[in-house]
Amino acid sequence: MIRLVGRGDTDIAVEVVMVRHEVAVLRRQVRRPAVAKGTTALVRLAKENPTWGYRRIQGELLTMGVTIAASSVWAILSRHGIEPSPRRSGPTWAEFLSAQAKGLMACDLFRVDIVLLRRVYVLVFIDHDTRVVRSAGVTAEPVTGWVTQQVDIAVAGSRCSVASEPVFR
Repeated sequence: MIRLVGRGDTDIAVEVVMVRHEVAVLRRQVRRPAVAKGTTALVRLAKENPTWGYRRIQGELLTMGVTIAASSVWAILSRHGIEPSPRRSGPTWAEFLSAQAKGLMACDLFRVDIVLLRRVYVLVFIDHDTRVVRSAGVTAEPVTGWVTQQVDIAVAGSRCSVASEPVFR
């Protein structure tokens, strides 16, 4: 006669723990597949275009039909001894903006309603780096000739050569 033996709660709990452990071990053993397709094209692109960064190379590979993450591009190039593009070691965004501010001049044209119920227009030029007002002109009618004259006055003696550009003539 066959007798069916019932399983207790502890037997089921032990089996659940064992199954969970096996799943955890299998998850640790499963790794992402190695990137083989496009590795030679990636290295070639990096060597032929030294100014390209990782994302640019990734984008070019996408146009060639190779899907790869930017971090994988970095890992492959590091393995081949290829450094990041020189631009990455350049200034930060804040440093870039502060360096550009030394050569920039801001201007603003706004209207002012004065006490005598008249409207006048004010054109102001300010240096970005020193925040010094270069020039301020006031007129009732801001015509092209007046604006050009104000640009010439503001730029005279400054580091800019904007007034000589044909855009302002």
